[in-house]
Amino acid sequence: MSGRAYLTRLEAMLGTFHDRPFALHHAPSGTTGDLQWWSRTLEHPCLTRRVPGPNVLVDPQAFSDASSGIGMGITVGNRWRAWRLIPGWRDEGRDIGWAEAVGFELLVYTLLIASSEGDEFKIFGDNRGVVEGWWKGRSRNRPTNEVFKRVHAYLADHGCAIHSRYVPSSLNPAGESTMPAASFSPRSPFPLSSSPSLSISTHPSTHARYAIEYAVASRPPSQSRPSTTPQGLTVGVSGGFSNPSARPSFPVQQTGRGGQLIRERYAQLPRTARQGEPAAYHPSLTPRPSPLRPHCFAGERLRLWVPSTRSAAPAFVDVGRVVATLALGYAEGMAESYGSGLLAWHVWCDSKDVPEDDRAPAAQVLVSAFIFSLTGAFAGKTIRNYVYGIRAWHVVHSVPWRPNDDELDLMLKAADKLTPASSKRKKRQPYTTDFICRLREQMTPDDPFDIAVFACLVCLFYSASRVGEFTVRRLNAFDPACHPSSCSLRRDQDREGRKVTILQLPRTKTSVEGEEVYWSAQAGPTDPEAAIDRHLAVNQPPEEQHLFAYRHKGGYRPLTKTAFIKRLATLARRAGLDPLQGHGIRIGSTLEYLLRGVSFEAMKVMGRWHSDAFTLYLRKHALILAPYIQAQAVRATSAQSLVVLAEGNPMLYYVRLERT
Repeated sequence: MSGRAYLTRLEAMLGTFHDRPFALHHAPSGTTGDLQWWSRTLEHPCLTRRVPGPNVLVDPQAFSDASSGIGMGITVGNRWRAWRLIPGWRDEGRDIGWAEAVGFELLVYTLLIASSEGDEFKIFGDNRGVVEGWWKGRSRNRPTNEVFKRVHAYLADHGCAIHSRYVPSSLNPAGESTMPAASFSPRSPFPLSSSPSLSISTHPSTHARYAIEYAVASRPPSQSRPSTTPQGLTVGVSGGFSNPSARPSFPVQQTGRGGQLIRERYAQLPRTARQGEPAAYHPSLTPRPSPLRPHCFAGERLRLWVPSTRSAAPAFVDVGRVVATLALGYAEGMAESYGSGLLAWHVWCDSKDVPEDDRAPAAQVLVSAFIFSLTGAFAGKTIRNYVYGIRAWHVVHSVPWRPNDDELDLMLKAADKLTPASSKRKKRQPYTTDFICRLREQMTPDDPFDIAVFACLVCLFYSASRVGEFTVRRLNAFDPACHPSSCSLRRDQDREGRKVTILQLPRTKTSVEGEEVYWSAQAGPTDPEAAIDRHLAVNQPPEEQHLFAYRHKGGYRPLTKTAFIKRLATLARRAGLDPLQGHGIRIGSTLEYLLRGVSFEAMKVMGRWHSDAFTLYLRKHALILAPYIQAQAVRATSAQSLVVLAEGNPMLYYVRLERT
């Protein structure tokens, strides 16, 4: 695409041939240089062109803007910077479009300082000539086209790409960075070089965003690419990157008690970029456009949606990194659930014209009114998650949470009682060995996918594990630090020679250190040992791949939770059965072992429950208790346990029994 910027002069010259083809024509100035560029490029022994495809776009919330009366400004996350235009900047054909292009250029240089090769950034601007001109790779305005040439060259040197997006001027926070600095609340300075001639603001825009920590995270010096400033950048601009040696860096500094610098510690936060674009809002859940709330995935809203008011932080505190770190404390699924609640909160606030400053910190009366508006229309559990999402948003951004816990609990209990019948979920039905056998009969015996699905199903069932622990959320989400691989599998035996298979889960819902799950061989077609052995023999997932990865079109595809549950539902319908929910596997496992006489203590350990909450999942209480309520007398022993369940209030009593 960069070659298009070197065709504009040639195209302009060819356009003069239409009415006087035999007259003497002169090429526009600069055409020779453009042709020389093409000559050098075409002489390259290996000519390639990048084929666009699905890419992961890094969205650092980067904006640029320009004002003919003031200058140019950029915002990246929670930092911003501005430059003044010097008198005479309009000479040589330069106009506001050129100024917008230079702002675009300065923004690109800022992002590339801490980029990695292959990064593709999304940036925003409110000038269609620049935004859409970049889509074409050129501009008919010569000064603007020269800017594009420099940007193309700089991107090629760094091996990165830029995707421009249009944003209305009213939603462009960079427009505020060209105002006087007094109009902004003090936070932290943008870590760029400065010189006396620059018009520099040391405070970020009030529309601060914090996604920058994933695009410009702390990077070891060995990974920081040397950066030089292209010539000609300072033409008509007061300042700019005139001091290439004073490049910004993003270290985490550790200081002693006296404030002296001990060392710089570079800590890279995990990158959570997802492929594709977030889905459009539902018509009934569409918030008003706001620079405080960029359109992003639900799981990113806790981090990227920013309150308009926050506690003041010292200049040396990297607020964005603090926010990003706090947000990582929530599991991905929990963050998505809370993000949905945050969306509902802001849509409701928009409908009531609640000012931004009142949304955080939120007063008790406002949160209560929000709960009241949902009570009777939504399930109490849904409302509870929404409220917890609002509270998590306050916590992540260090905003005080004002609501009274006692009043809040009472409101949420009322919401539970008023849950409409249509929102009440039926108890999850348990999987059974017979149900699993019926599913197996509908599978294609030699299909790699079905082989992986069946192995995953029976291993889940006989280990009483969660579906999310054995599967991945998305095809590109496999992470050996979070998901099991074939290296995680081992076999052992006890002193009596009883064999057991152990799977080490690197990370679970309740333990970041990971946990072990285990199963042993079973009689009949649901034997997990035979199923996992067949899966490993047929699919042969590599050690660096997901444990339940299966062969697909000459490669391997990890088993996603969605594909797993969808396949089980399809098989159930084929067998004339009602599909069961995924959590029914864990419930069915608990029931199966208890019916075999496994003690509640042992089941609690096997299921890795840290409380007695698992009693809520118990089914067929009479059958479980049948051995203990016969006429035959019993007396205490350590072999068995009895559970007594009070209606609506499960309580677990351990009683040692022995038959007489």
